[in-house]
Amino acid sequence: MELERNHTFYHSFEPVVDTTLFREETTEAIVPDACPDIQAILETEGAVFLKEKNVYEGRVEVTGEVRAAIVYQPEGEAEIRHLDVKIPFTCSAEHGGITGNTHCTAVPYLRMVDARALNPRKVLVRAEVAVGTTIHTARESQLLSALMCEEASGVQQQTEQVRSFLTVCAEEKSFQFSDNLKLPSGSCGELLKARVIPNCAEAKIIGNKLIFKGEVRLEALYRSTSGLESAKFELPFSQIMEVSNASEESLVSVTVTPSDLICEPEGENRENLSVSMTLFAQAIVEEERTFSVVRDVYSTAYELSVTAESLALRQLAESGTLPVTMRELVEAPSQIRRMVDCHVMMGQCSAAEEEGRTVLTAPVTVCALCQDENDAFLTVSGSFPAVCRLEQPSDCLITAACELAGEAYATPAAGGLEARLPVRFRYTVTSAKQIAVVADISLDEEKPCCTDGMPSLVLRPVLDGEKLWDVAKSCRTTVEELVKANELAEGEPVCGRMLLIPMRR
Repeated sequence: MELERNHTFYHSFEPVVDTTLFREETTEAIVPDACPDIQAILETEGAVFLKEKNVYEGRVEVTGEVRAAIVYQPEGEAEIRHLDVKIPFTCSAEHGGITGNTHCTAVPYLRMVDARALNPRKVLVRAEVAVGTTIHTARESQLLSALMCEEASGVQQQTEQVRSFLTVCAEEKSFQFSDNLKLPSGSCGELLKARVIPNCAEAKIIGNKLIFKGEVRLEALYRSTSGLESAKFELPFSQIMEVSNASEESLVSVTVTPSDLICEPEGENRENLSVSMTLFAQAIVEEERTFSVVRDVYSTAYELSVTAESLALRQLAESGTLPVTMRELVEAPSQIRRMVDCHVMMGQCSAAEEEGRTVLTAPVTVCALCQDENDAFLTVSGSFPAVCRLEQPSDCLITAACELAGEAYATPAAGGLEARLPVRFRYTVTSAKQIAVVADISLDEEKPCCTDGMPSLVLRPVLDGEKLWDVAKSCRTTVEELVKANELAEGEPVCGRMLLIPMRR
C-alpha cells in the first residue's frame, strides 16, 4: 500500500559554542632615539583591533592587536610627548562541533591596559583582552510535514503548525574608507593619540541585500602652537552585504569593529589629519519560521510503528533597544581646572536575575587627562556599571550588548569630574522548548488490527486532559466518526462528557 511522506527542508545556523575568550599580554618597548627620556607616564590609552578569525577542525583561532598610546611627561621639557606600542594577541577555543562548515563571530573588548617605566628609555606595557565568541554550524534539516496515503490504510495523523526563531544567515564584510580632515584650530605639532568608535545605527534587508549604516566617531588629541587641543569628527558610512535565506522581516544584528587605523598630520602647515581605516562588520540574521509537523499518527486498519524525535523550538519573546544616560562623579585627588581629554572603555554585557526581573550590566571605565589649578597634568579614572532592567521571566535566554551611543562629556566638578555618558543596550529575549514529533512510520499490511471480541459500540467518558484525538486513538476510530456519532459542534468542550464510540470491525 503506497505511503507517501512530505517533508519540509530548511537551512539554519545552530550555535555550538558561546563563550568569552580571555588573553593577557605584556611587552617591553624602547623610547625612540628622536624622543626625550620619560620622567613620568601620565596616561595609557588602548584600543583593540580585530585582525583574523581562522576556523580549523575542532578549533577556532582569533588574532588581533592592542594599540597603546602612552602619554608622558619628558625630562627637561614642559610639553608632553607620546609613545605608541602595538601588542599582538591570539586566543582560541576548542570544541568537537567546530568544522569547516562553521561560522565564527568574534567581538573583542579591552579590559585593561597599563604601562610603567622600567627606566627613562624603556616601558613595560600590559593588556587584558576579552573576546566574545559565538560559533555557528550550518545545518540542513528536514521535518516530516504530512503523510499522503490511501484511505484503506486507515492512517490518521495529527499535524500542527509550529514556529521557531532561527539563525538563518551569518555573514561578514571588511571595508575601508579614508578622509582628509581639517583640524579646528592651529597646526598639529604632534599627534598624541587618536581613537575610533564605530556605531552601526541602522541595518535592514532589502531583497538579498543587507544595508547597514552608521558613523565612526574619530577623536584626536594633539599638540598645537597654542597648547593641547582636541578634535572630534563624525564620519558616516553606508555598506551593502550579500545575504541569503533571509526575508525583509528578519531581525538583523551588526557589529562593526576596527581592524586598522592610520591617522597622520598632513599639509604644508600640518593643519589636516589624513585618516585611513579598515572596519570589519559581522552580521547575524534571525527570523521566525513556521513549519508543519506531524505530532502523532496511528492506523485503524493495520499495525504501525512510529519513529519519534525531539524537536527544539526557540521562541522570540522580545527584542529591542534601551537608551541609558549615566551621570557619574570621577573622583580626583585635587581640584581640576581643565579637562584635556576623556575616553571611555565599554565592557562585555552580562545578564542576571534579580527580584523576578532580568538585570543587564556592563562595566564602563572613564579615563580623563586633566590639569589641576597649578596646571600640572594628572589622570583620573573611575569604573561604573551601566544597568538596565527587563521585565522578563527567569527561564528566558537573553543576549545583549552595551555600547556608547554618543559623545561622552566630562566637566570639572567639586571632588573631580562629572561624566555624562549616553549608552545603549541592545537585547533579544528568547525561550526554548522541546516537542515530540513523528520522524517516520512503518505500516505493516500483513498485520491488520485485531478486532476479535470487540463490541461494535462503546460508551466511554472523556477523562481530564484528554482530547477527541486521544479518545479516537485509544479506541481505533477516527475523530470524524466521534463527531458524527455524538453530534458534536466544532470546538465544543468534551472533558467529562460520556461519548458514544462506534468501533471499527
